[in-house]
Amino acid sequence: MRAMAAVDETKEVLDAMNDERAAGRPFVLATVTDTSGSVPREPGAKMLVRADGSIAGTVGGGPLEGMAIVTARELLATSGASKKESFELQHKGPTSLKMRCGGRVEIFFDVHRPPAAVVVIGGGHVGRATAGVATAAGIPVIVVDDRTEFSDPARFPGARVIHQDLREKGLAGVPVHAGDAVVIVTRCHDVDEGVLRAAMETPAAYIGMIGSRRKVAEIFRRLAELGADPAADPRVHAPIGLALGTDAPGEIAVSILAEVLQVRSGRDAAHLRDRMPSSKKKRRGA
Repeated sequence: MRAMAAVDETKEVLDAMNDERAAGRPFVLATVTDTSGSVPREPGAKMLVRADGSIAGTVGGGPLEGMAIVTARELLATSGASKKESFELQHKGPTSLKMRCGGRVEIFFDVHRPPAAVVVIGGGHVGRATAGVATAAGIPVIVVDDRTEFSDPARFPGARVIHQDLREKGLAGVPVHAGDAVVIVTRCHDVDEGVLRAAMETPAAYIGMIGSRRKVAEIFRRLAELGADPAADPRVHAPIGLALGTDAPGEIAVSILAEVLQVRSGRDAAHLRDRMPSSKKKRRGA
């Protein structure tokens, strides 16, 4: 019976891991790696912890499990790295969890975060091209649009597509994580304005909005009056993209992704040839 329960619990954890990965959500896998004395679970026991504190599996219940959940959630909230931590279960002592077991448990907290994605808000011509360029570069892509015809997964091979009312919900329910890039290319100013304000409330590393300088200035002014000043947020780039001197959708997409990569890498986007020693420059140009 114990063996069957262990198999069921392992399946529960594995299924939860697959679900979280498919949804693009971060999680921590807590594994008991070492024990001494009387303990609730043996090495190998696993528990998946989500950002909201919900779990799958168990590392022993009671105060130990409660502390493990707190530790895992702190790692997710602070972009912390995977780590090992030891917990004393003795009933006495200032650092004890005051459990009756009386042993010690070592847990490894393995942090799993989805790779940084490009979240494209708007599935029109520029959004479609941007999604295509990012997918070709091997970057995970999420596309969001409130129009059925523009949120058709067939338009975005390799991308995750979300059909959502952007006016009503903004980015609620759209998974935007630390390190992600939000690319705002919707169909109208009103939607852009609401989405930009919502994007500024996320942990995204880059937020870009398409539009003329006049449009951008007007949206910035209105949001500043509402207490959310995009000009004061260094993550906001508008008008979006590097100045490559073109307005074709595909070429705009290249300029957008180039800016995203520039921000992520912290590079200055200078020509590589300008970094070459002068002797090599002469040979290349000969």
